[in-house]
Amino acid sequence: MLRRFSINLAIITMIIDSLLVLAGISITTFVIDRQLTNVVGIRAQFSPFTFIVFPIIWWVIFLVGSLYDNRRNLRIVDELTSFLLLSLLATISLAGILYLAKLSVHRTDFLTFVVLTIFMQLLARIGLRIAWRTNNHHANGNGIHKILIIGAGGTGQRAAAEIQKFDSGSAIQIVGFLDDDPQKLNQPEVLGRVMDAQRVITDQHITGVLIALPDSAHKVREELIDILKRLLIDVWVIPDVFRLALYRPRLETFAGMPMLDLRAPAINDYQRLAKRIFDLFAASILAVFTSPIMLLIAILIRRDSEGPALFRQERIGENRKPFKMYKFRTMVQDADKLAGTVQHLDINGNILHKTPDDQRITRVGRFLRRTSMDELPQLYNVLKGEMSLVGPRPELPYLVENYQPWQYARFAVPPGLTGWWQINGRSNKPMHLHTEDDIYYVQNCTIWLDIQILLKTVIVVLFETGAF
Repeated sequence: MLRRFSINLAIITMIIDSLLVLAGISITTFVIDRQLTNVVGIRAQFSPFTFIVFPIIWWVIFLVGSLYDNRRNLRIVDELTSFLLLSLLATISLAGILYLAKLSVHRTDFLTFVVLTIFMQLLARIGLRIAWRTNNHHANGNGIHKILIIGAGGTGQRAAAEIQKFDSGSAIQIVGFLDDDPQKLNQPEVLGRVMDAQRVITDQHITGVLIALPDSAHKVREELIDILKRLLIDVWVIPDVFRLALYRPRLETFAGMPMLDLRAPAINDYQRLAKRIFDLFAASILAVFTSPIMLLIAILIRRDSEGPALFRQERIGENRKPFKMYKFRTMVQDADKLAGTVQHLDINGNILHKTPDDQRITRVGRFLRRTSMDELPQLYNVLKGEMSLVGPRPELPYLVENYQPWQYARFAVPPGLTGWWQINGRSNKPMHLHTEDDIYYVQNCTIWLDIQILLKTVIVVLFETGAF
């Protein structure tokens, strides 16, 4: 939101990252390796090929991982977390390139290069942060961006909450609100009426104004913008139409006209590409290693009860697009026809369709459900692109028909084999409640969160928590 970084600084960071990769190779080859050769006889074999490819691969991974997207990395904790995760991914990728290219580089040399490069890039990022803060401090007096929100209604309050949650380092200060509603004027955080803006901006040394007025106040908003244009401050407008969006609307250009896309996806193109690459890489490895297990499971299912080993069921995916989801069959054949015998309503009238003592579940099926191995065939859905490894659970069509408007936000990202709901309750939580967990994931979707969920899923499965 705030332009803490310029595009020039982003370009400088890209150049520094590439140069430090080259420096890491050079120092390892021409300085450190000479000492290692004298001691243990190791000789680095970084070829000219690595001096060209390594910086490019490292830079591309950082770019695809949105590390240079300064709007997503305003906080240093966000940038460093993404940096360490993407550095690990770059390390794995470079090791794979060395293997495929059949380049013989000693493990000690490669690890030395990786640790040295990451350390230098980490210091460079911290140094750039310090330099920016110092420069910003001189430019703004105390280095704090003072924000005035015009409109103390629901939109303005949500904007203030999001800004404070996003910037916990006190670099942004919400000075207060302006509003013409007589009831809101009595609130201590409301500093006056809308047309008091110029006075408040001058008295409070405001550096940015966020306009969050409803569409009904469009005339006042236009007059206010004319006043603010003459002041040397940042101005942002939150259109009242944002409340109509399924997730976060995106400004796009169509036929030369600026338009708000109310069905814009929750993740941008770079994040989607990184997520897809990660899914293909991880799902391919999992599919190879679990294929003998899946073959054995299929045989056990066929021996335990009549019917096919695989079960296909229509589910609703991203953008409410239906698809066929694969699972190992854990119930008797035609179990759907017996669904009415187990479904019941809770005290609030919500449908519960899972019970621990469901008589339709087979012996093998009960074990598969406890261990979640009935989900393994969904790796095929992941490889097809219908699902992701991590995301909201693909919903049943009849449940979607009864959704409330706020629940549709869960379809803003691809559905997942596992997700935030599965590691926070699984079947212990009724289906109508896990929607809130899914929306939490949509609002916080990152590759780092995906990896955390995958690791926690392993723990949950091992302890067989909440599955039946």
